[in-house]
Amino acid sequence: MRQRETLMGGDRLEDKYGIEREIGRGSIGIVYSAWHLGLDRRVAIKVLRPELASDEEAIARLQVPAKAVAALSSECALKVFDVGRLPSGAPYIVMELLDGENLEDLVLREGARDPIEAIDLVLAACEPIEEAHRLGILHRAIEPKNLWAPLSPTVTPVKVTDFGLTKRSRSAFHAPEHFSGTKIDARADIWSLGATLHFLVAGRAPFDPTFQASTAQDPPRLRTHRPDAPEPLERLIAKCMQRSPRDRYRTIKELVRTLKDVKRELLALPESDPIPAVAVRSTLRIRVGEPAAIFVARESAPAFDPMTARRSLVGLTAICSLLVLLGMIAGATLGLHAIAAGKRVAVSTSTSSSLFARR
Repeated sequence: MRQRETLMGGDRLEDKYGIEREIGRGSIGIVYSAWHLGLDRRVAIKVLRPELASDEEAIARLQVPAKAVAALSSECALKVFDVGRLPSGAPYIVMELLDGENLEDLVLREGARDPIEAIDLVLAACEPIEEAHRLGILHRAIEPKNLWAPLSPTVTPVKVTDFGLTKRSRSAFHAPEHFSGTKIDARADIWSLGATLHFLVAGRAPFDPTFQASTAQDPPRLRTHRPDAPEPLERLIAKCMQRSPRDRYRTIKELVRTLKDVKRELLALPESDPIPAVAVRSTLRIRVGEPAAIFVARESAPAFDPMTARRSLVGLTAICSLLVLLGMIAGATLGLHAIAAGKRVAVSTSTSSSLFARR
């Protein structure tokens, strides 16, 4: 009897995972929610699509990046827990099960984002992507639907998914190299980050979904789609999305430095002031054409910083100690005044008694 190449609700996989239901499909995999029976926690399991079961390249695209991504330390990378094969031989990977929604759905549902918030989301996404680049892993498919906004963004504002699962992506968020067949390197991921940032701020992709970025047409400027967008941000996105890779930012680190400089400029912070981290998504609904003053009027909370917390505790302790010392000094002073006042009363009484005695 031929083994099934997909899973169904109620199945058990290797006596470790109880399958709940199918929750999504991608270009190479089907994703299921499942229960890890030993750890008593929910996970996601991605299985290679049946029609690709004999495609060695597809198998490698699912398993090889998964093993590498499991080594990433960034909290903004989707966690990979396990890899294996179904009884049919189809490979699968076990991953963190995310709540929330991807950034594409978030923007389509709520509208364009505050530029400061958009910068924070892309900065968070840059962290695991830069780490992956150092390990020789390209993402290849960066776009809003592969950046996940958790329901509890105080842990991390965004999760990056689907590292290296696509050899060449052809969407409005992918560099000309994906269409032309030329060599792809880290600068293709930088192009996609610029296109994603454009989408977050403008509320729409830089190109029509059917447009091929390999044509001679330059990418549209940000303020074509969002006239009140900050000019420094427009320049940054334009550099990310240069047609020639040599005209873009060379590394994610260089892009991150520029993103932080633009954020500092938008917040009007002196160079000596630290840039505040933002861990909570904005609750604002922004429409194109609203005044630029709304850019920094957002509802946010700073990310937890142990050093800042430690300095705050030391400062609070010092203030409390000073208040106690001042209280002791004040008490001693009042006591001295009371003693002095008592002596004056005693002298006065003694003098009066002497006068009465003389009489």
